[in-house]
Amino acid sequence: MSNIIEFHNVGYTYPRSTRAALQGVDLTIEEGDFVAILGESGSGKSSLAQCAVGIIPHLLGGHFNGEVTVAGLRMIESSIAQLVDLVGYVFQDADAQLFGLRVEETIAFGMENMGMPREQMVAKLKELAVLLRIEHLMRKHTSELSGGEKQACAIAAVLAMGPEVIILDDPTSPLDPVGKQRIRDIILDLNKKMGKTVILIDRESDWVATVANKVCLMKDGQLVQIGSPSRVFSDPATVEETGVAMPQLADLYLKLRAKGYNLNGLFLTYDEAKETLAEASILERLRCGSAEIAHHKLGKSPPGTGKPIISLRNLSFSYDHFPALRDINLDVFPGEVVALVGQNGSGKTTLAKHIIGLLKPGRGTVQVMGQDVAKASTAELARQVGYVFQNPDRQLFEATLLDEVAYGLKIQGDVQAGEKAQRILELFDLTSLADESPFSLSMGQKQRIAIASALVTEPNILILDEPVEGLDERNRRVLIDLIRKLHRSGKTIILISHDMNFVAKCSTRVVILQQGRILADGETREIFANPNLFVDTSLRLPLVTALALEGGCAGVLTVEEFVNNVEAALS
Repeated sequence: MSNIIEFHNVGYTYPRSTRAALQGVDLTIEEGDFVAILGESGSGKSSLAQCAVGIIPHLLGGHFNGEVTVAGLRMIESSIAQLVDLVGYVFQDADAQLFGLRVEETIAFGMENMGMPREQMVAKLKELAVLLRIEHLMRKHTSELSGGEKQACAIAAVLAMGPEVIILDDPTSPLDPVGKQRIRDIILDLNKKMGKTVILIDRESDWVATVANKVCLMKDGQLVQIGSPSRVFSDPATVEETGVAMPQLADLYLKLRAKGYNLNGLFLTYDEAKETLAEASILERLRCGSAEIAHHKLGKSPPGTGKPIISLRNLSFSYDHFPALRDINLDVFPGEVVALVGQNGSGKTTLAKHIIGLLKPGRGTVQVMGQDVAKASTAELARQVGYVFQNPDRQLFEATLLDEVAYGLKIQGDVQAGEKAQRILELFDLTSLADESPFSLSMGQKQRIAIASALVTEPNILILDEPVEGLDERNRRVLIDLIRKLHRSGKTIILISHDMNFVAKCSTRVVILQQGRILADGETREIFANPNLFVDTSLRLPLVTALALEGGCAGVLTVEEFVNNVEAALS
């Protein structure tokens, strides 16, 4: 295979910045490669990818040095128009790339600008519709599409230009499990069936490790490690250093090896793990010890005592005659961490909005701290319930972090607003940024400041809507530690999430919603011990949970628990 993109000693600094976004990067990408670029926020992943299509430096300016060649063209001497014929770029935000009212218009937009003959455009549209399995969407308005459908449309629009290389910048981050799988299937087809060179910027190493042939780890604008997935993920110290999540199965392999188990070769896929653990009789050992372990693990939490802090009775709600919630009955008790899970449109956020009074019941009642939400003012509810939206940008509006955190206290007339805001900034390790604009922060920092702003008024209940979306591994760990700390302090927390690894680590109870109804409600281990619930809702069990079930051991939530159960079965 010949080289299609080459980076030689590439460096870059953004305008008005003194910190280098890229430093001395050397990377060769061959035709047909599937390259995954991983790293924490601000490590330089997107900056590197944007050099390949000339966005850096032609569009963004700044100081660029080094050499980038694309199919033999020197990037610095080529226009973006020349480069996009060779390299297509799909952004995380699909809406930013949808230019037409209808799907077919959006896909045709680039071809029209290229002056492609109409007959050729029509044939290309039909071809792309079949390849990406979007024939049924072509006449739809883009505003009617789901997140996954929008991203598929954005990919089709890029492919219509005929590039040999497709760069996808965190394309599945905002999607639910069905949307994620749809886009992942398309990405695999691009590489395996269409022969496109794929450069993927992603956060989910579990999937990346099974599909990429080359993994690049970045930190502080530098390439720290390049190699095959098995080589890269055999070095946990470097993975940890770069703030990347270790694939769960690779982590399991390394932890079992550290305990002295003789396993043949690092496993990265579920089938590899299942086969290797069966050959080493580890699944058999789990099965032998499963009765006692499963009984211990599935012991239910004591039922809630006293009055529930939140109580929903026969709650129903519709959007323009479309039923979003149907006869919901739910009690949440003080100190619980309850995860609301389910597909997009299952009613999770609609339910949460009833708790804070943003929506009023069509039928039934909602009580918070014994008070009927329908009769309470927004100000009264805000003192009891803190709500952090899925996109923290929607609730950040002050000039500085200190003013942002103090805002809720000031409108309540608290004369100690400034002092209390300083204390909570210390708690969240944000004191050094007190005078910075919230909009200059990374996504992880914005998420923390949004949570800090919600907590400063000392509400009894905190609702977090998709709090790990867009967070790198380091910030995920910070958030998980914070939730655990709040749980220990007695706060009642409601999590809305599609991320079952996150739910497994944080929640004490899981409520599965499907088509506006409660499908299941129970202690986290109990719910995770029933794989059929996840099949029915297209949610994905953590890989170690599913693997432990193969050995007859129910309710395992983390790698550490899997290893501990193996050890317990032997003893």
